[in-house]
Amino acid sequence: MSPAPNRIGIDPALMTQLISEIKRLERSWPDADAQIGRALTSIGTSMSGPGTLRDVAFQISQHIPDLQRRLDLIVSTQKIGLDKGVVWADETLWASNSPASGAAAAKTVADQLRKAVKDVADRRGTLSKETLDLLEKHQHDPYFAVALAKEIPPKELKALLERFYLAHRGSLKDDWAEPSSSSVMDRLARALSVTLGTASRGVGEMKLPKAYIDELIATDDDPMSGRMVDELLRYGTFDDAFLREVANKVFDNAQKPASEQQDIIKFGPGLAAALANNARVAQDFFTDPARKPLSFLMRDNFWGSGNGELGRAIEAATTRFRDHGQPPGSSRGYKSALIASWAAHFWSDPRAQANLPDTKQNAARVFSAYMGDVHRAAISDFPEPMGVNPQPDSDPNLPGKQPYGAMFDGGAVKNVMTWASKDLQALKIAVEGHGEYSTKVLDAQGKAIRDAVNAEFAEWRSTHPDASEEEQAAHRQKLLADNMNSNPGKLFNAQANALGKSLHLIVDAGNLTDINEADQKDQRSQAFKDGVSRTLKLVLTPAGDWAVAGYEYLEGPVSDSIKHTEGKAARSQGEETLRESQRLFKDLTANVMMRYGLFGDESAKGSAHPHASENYAERSGGDFLAKGQIIPRDQMTWQQRIAYDEWLKSSPAAAVFREVDRAVWEGFQLDVPPYPEAEE
Repeated sequence: MSPAPNRIGIDPALMTQLISEIKRLERSWPDADAQIGRALTSIGTSMSGPGTLRDVAFQISQHIPDLQRRLDLIVSTQKIGLDKGVVWADETLWASNSPASGAAAAKTVADQLRKAVKDVADRRGTLSKETLDLLEKHQHDPYFAVALAKEIPPKELKALLERFYLAHRGSLKDDWAEPSSSSVMDRLARALSVTLGTASRGVGEMKLPKAYIDELIATDDDPMSGRMVDELLRYGTFDDAFLREVANKVFDNAQKPASEQQDIIKFGPGLAAALANNARVAQDFFTDPARKPLSFLMRDNFWGSGNGELGRAIEAATTRFRDHGQPPGSSRGYKSALIASWAAHFWSDPRAQANLPDTKQNAARVFSAYMGDVHRAAISDFPEPMGVNPQPDSDPNLPGKQPYGAMFDGGAVKNVMTWASKDLQALKIAVEGHGEYSTKVLDAQGKAIRDAVNAEFAEWRSTHPDASEEEQAAHRQKLLADNMNSNPGKLFNAQANALGKSLHLIVDAGNLTDINEADQKDQRSQAFKDGVSRTLKLVLTPAGDWAVAGYEYLEGPVSDSIKHTEGKAARSQGEETLRESQRLFKDLTANVMMRYGLFGDESAKGSAHPHASENYAERSGGDFLAKGQIIPRDQMTWQQRIAYDEWLKSSPAAAVFREVDRAVWEGFQLDVPPYPEAEE
């Protein structure tokens, strides 16, 4: 087992103050020591030997280099976080004890890399494991990293990496789309990128030369150079100012006419990956008022197979920081919401969807993080403009003050979800995100009803101290029914209705994807050959919980005689999917009510609780509860399903659940036929 990390915590401000005080006292202690010596001599005595003030000063001053080393290293660590006060770091990652030892290790690694390149060219050997191990050992050490960056200048570093790639892979295939074919190159590229990121965060005298960025992004008329820079940026966590300068220069160059562009790298997946690794810079760059780069990057910039890295950068910029306690100008959470709103708008553009096919899951995760805003947009009567929700509390459906929210257009959200749902995992992410949000909303309202019932019951008990247990149970059940059919219950029903509408939007988007694909198959059906015997259909199924786990691929034989009918089949399946989603959402709602005791006490006569009835008694064949919660439908026996449906519709629970049931049903209704036929 590897040793436990040596964690240290330092407050950079206090450490800086301590070092300054020691240096100041170091200069004054000799004078103080001399004054004390003269005073002692005047009275005929002296103080000598170890322990004098001069000796103490000398011993303390000997610790200044070590304190400065720790301060430099901790400041380098602080640059990749938002820590205030004490900054914690793993000291074992700092392999060098001094700039000199870091420079010596860097010289050793540089010499070994140059020798390995020569050996590869002469077919006499390859990069050794020992060299890689040494590089990886020092990759987080700023003394080593800055020294290596100076030892191997950018132009040589790019050429060196290119030679290794060509030697190990034969050709530079598209590694953004395909798994890497060389673990040696993977390790080398990652270690060099991480090391360069560490070097960019150097402090004090440990800094990269001023011209380093310009030399790094220059392609030098070498078409492979840009790819090497992609690799060098891909894994590291770079200093804010360093990465922002790279992004600005590359973006600004891309905006110039082709005849005026400099010979530097394009805005590629490596730079996008670097932004994903530093969400602060991604935020500041995406919200730059002078550049406004997001539209160009999402709709016009050519990405190729590396487009998923931009999706990661957008996801990081929108979800990493959430807050509502800072003014808009200084709030990371405000920028997060602003970028989420812009990104959703651009994702709804067919150009962005065609340009960023590998970002569907990123879009789904952004929507999942802002599900309260998606929910509001889904039930809104008008399209919202792009921007940040101006309300003091962005989501009154949830208790407490929520983070800044994003403004979404419901139509654009559905457009993006229809596109994103072509990726089955993306639909799963969105549906599960809605499930988590719905549970929080209904939990809050269910708790409010329970608390109201408890308060009213306590007040009634104080005026009816002699009431029997049966009378108490009957009155509590009456209070439950009254609350569910009065304002508290109406609010619960309204929430269930609205949540049903927003879930309808998400699931319906998935169905539309399926139907659109099926209609395309209809249009291409003449190309089917006799040998085609199967086709894939996407089916939405429950998977052990209220939330749909996602699409499953089911295969079935397709008759040669089937022509132009897949669209109709998908349309029928889509309508059944919505009905199934409606049933699942009702189950979620009933479970929330069960969790907060809104069906009453199982031991009370006349209670709506299932265990109060013989048909659904505990441990009977019709008992559909487990640990006080309703068992998921797909895990129920046929007897439990019959009992569950009967309990909701024909038992005392119906009086409590009837309006909730209606609210959910209405939330899933559409004003127009849901799936119109494809045009001929």
